[in-house]
Amino acid sequence: MEHSKFKHSWMITMKKLAAWAVFTCLLLLTSPAAQAESIETLIKGLKSENPEQRIQAAEALKEMGPLAAPAVPALLESLHGKDLAVQHEALAALEKIGPAAHSAVPELVKLLENKDKARLHSGAIDALGAAMVTTGRRHFRH
Repeated sequence: MEHSKFKHSWMITMKKLAAWAVFTCLLLLTSPAAQAESIETLIKGLKSENPEQRIQAAEALKEMGPLAAPAVPALLESLHGKDLAVQHEALAALEKIGPAAHSAVPELVKLLENKDKARLHSGAIDALGAAMVTTGRRHFRH
């Protein structure tokens, strides 16, 4: 019975991964207008009442990398929710967006200053580091 549950869970995970891979490939092959529409759909998913939908939307945005830059404000909003899994996925998406998420830097710094959000600090550090990678520009002055 235990093996059956594991196999079922594994199959669901593989189906989700395959769906996201197809989605990502199609997104990369589509026009900028279609990409923008897809990003808007995922932003709506981030605001869903269903935590699983929010997680899936953040995961899809993470897979898009820098193309998901228009979703940065919505990802930052996700950090203020109560669902830890959603918050972790939002931070992972911000990390993958990289320097295109530079507008998130002040909010990520605030998150690091918040002791009540200590469980998110590691992800915030990763996202902050990725957002601050630049080609010669500086985000902060000494």
